[in-house]
Amino acid sequence: MEKDIEAILDLELVAKQLARELANQSSDKAMVLALYGELGAGKTTFMQTLAKELGVVDTVNSPTFVVMKSYDLKDQPWQKLIHIDAYRIEDEDEMDVIKLPEIMQDPGNLIGIEWADKVSKYLPEDVVNLHFNLDNRSRTLSINGL
Repeated sequence: MEKDIEAILDLELVAKQLARELANQSSDKAMVLALYGELGAGKTTFMQTLAKELGVVDTVNSPTFVVMKSYDLKDQPWQKLIHIDAYRIEDEDEMDVIKLPEIMQDPGNLIGIEWADKVSKYLPEDVVNLHFNLDNRSRTLSINGL
């Protein structure tokens, strides 16, 4: 699936559609979204939009300095939305500190990882990949793995 993203409304529509599709998939592990794209391509904005779509009322900011933030979900197929920003990760093993392998085993978790290429060894085979492309101020979002 590829979508042109011209406004925040476009992200809201994609987030709503993706949340519906993910909810219909069952897994005995966490659902993992791997977000790729350069700075300013829309990764954090997408996570904010997805969180809002899932009913998160807290302010969702990029966890660049703390690496991970967790949000409780209600009336959703998952109990938690976990937002990870791997931008500052220099060695994949740093993710052991936040217990990423254990977090990925919990089917109650929906995990979104910005800069997923920096932690590729942790990504499961059934990961959903979201590629944000920015070209002359236009954005496209390609999703595969559904």
